[in-house]
Amino acid sequence: MATATSIATADTWLNGAAASQATNYSTDATAFAGWVSGGGGGAKRPLLYFPIAGILPVNSTSILLGLYITSAPVVAGSLGCYQYDEVYNGQIVAAQATWLNYATAAPWGAPGGDYSPTPTKAFTGPTSANENTIFSIDVSDVVLPAAAAAWDGIWLTLRNAAESGATKQFSFATLEGANPFPTLTATYPSTDTARPTVGGAAKHRVIAY
Repeated sequence: MATATSIATADTWLNGAAASQATNYSTDATAFAGWVSGGGGGAKRPLLYFPIAGILPVNSTSILLGLYITSAPVVAGSLGCYQYDEVYNGQIVAAQATWLNYATAAPWGAPGGDYSPTPTKAFTGPTSANENTIFSIDVSDVVLPAAAAAWDGIWLTLRNAAESGATKQFSFATLEGANPFPTLTATYPSTDTARPTVGGAAKHRVIAY
């Protein structure tokens, strides 16, 4: 078996806190995922774009999302990974996206982002023991169908399963920081043509993403 890696070319995070829903966070060095309780809290959902076409083979057998964890709770939370339908490729603008809009004056159908409810991948989030390391999430169920269909790329989000109760939030390095960038790493039969690692530094050349 061989591997191929796609590095995110755009990222931000959406803040469900009432006072912050119109704020864009695309220049932050870290993104947040999970839930913060209390009056000033709310859901935190990252927004990540990865190129697929020509990078992740259509016959990939598994795909892992890699995030460099900068902070995490002592007790892990339960989360899910979701994709945005292909129609959003070329529509979401990370530098403008907020909890309310996917681009300037372009509101989501539902605040917080119109991610598809299926396919989804449930996972247990990182804990403080994972800080300053790469945390891998098996997102095969979410990304493999898009790779097999030869999508140009895919937008992903992570959300707390309940988005209620006690605070369960973690943060990870983005393209704006110096730490390792978010990645998708595919495993595929080694008889297939090898793919390069692509993304990251090219992020500023992505016009609509």
